[in-house]
Amino acid sequence: MPRKQYDGRSVGGRPYDGLVRDRRTRAGTPLDAERAGVEATPSWLAQQLGMTSQATTAVIHRLEAAGHVQRLRSRTDARSTHLQVSDTAVALGWQFFGPLLDRLIVTTQALDSDEQARVKEYLTAVSDALG
Repeated sequence: MPRKQYDGRSVGGRPYDGLVRDRRTRAGTPLDAERAGVEATPSWLAQQLGMTSQATTAVIHRLEAAGHVQRLRSRTDARSTHLQVSDTAVALGWQFFGPLLDRLIVTTQALDSDEQARVKEYLTAVSDALG
């Protein structure tokens, strides 16, 4: 089965925008913040991505233009905004990652508890090594 190639156009960007996506997957995303009950502000996203506020603003503009996020007034500070992930972006994420997650769940459930513990230990060590 051929692998999908990410070229950046799906978020309204240029081909090298895959670099931004790769950095985002190693850090927090607005959806992660939403799940944790944290307001994902533009400055929070910049910190998570390790980017300047100007670069983060450009990323947010492209995500907004593609309909993946909205800027909404903050619930706690009327002077600032927070980022809300759109339903279409969530659906797109499930469309892309859902089949992979289904296969990972089936594979993990086939392991006994000792094997699962070893895999978890290994993946934790790899994650720690990558920072």
